[in-house]
Amino acid sequence: MKTDLYGDMIHEPEDFLDTMLWLFKTQEHCGISYRPETKMGFTKSIDLNLGIRGLYILYRNEVPIYIGLAEGLLLTIHTRVGRYFSTLNGTNRLDEKHCGASRNLKLFGNSDKGMSVKAINITVVDNILKDSCVTLGMLENLLIRTLNPTGNIRGKGSRVLTSKIIQQLYMPYNTLSTVFN
Repeated sequence: MKTDLYGDMIHEPEDFLDTMLWLFKTQEHCGISYRPETKMGFTKSIDLNLGIRGLYILYRNEVPIYIGLAEGLLLTIHTRVGRYFSTLNGTNRLDEKHCGASRNLKLFGNSDKGMSVKAINITVVDNILKDSCVTLGMLENLLIRTLNPTGNIRGKGSRVLTSKIIQQLYMPYNTLSTVFN
């Protein structure tokens, strides 16, 4: 947090990072898998409302692979996840594409094994950011820089995806605890 010339506090995205990471960490992973016969092209393992606007993180074996923001009037997290799977499996229309799916397709193929999602409603994030100049986009960019998912574009200074991280993405869930401990 900075102070301006008048002594007023100015919030920065970093001031909200711990809160956002805690919100994502305390949520249960909602397993998702490709099902072309369904309306949106995927199914969920738990009853998580994705028909909302907000921030979301896609995971493979609980390692973040894409961080996104759905904030448009008609754009929901459910729509974005559906586009992810349609792009991943080549069933998307010409006018819809998910850039994170295109990048992850090159790395992992079109497998949905170990995929899950976590989402935070836009109203929760707005309540956290109220009375600050921090935007949802600034917060999304900070989460991308911090968690470094493979499907997001990162600027200069970002670390390169190492073979160890790729191995972690393909490990079964029960063996991940031994890697991180």
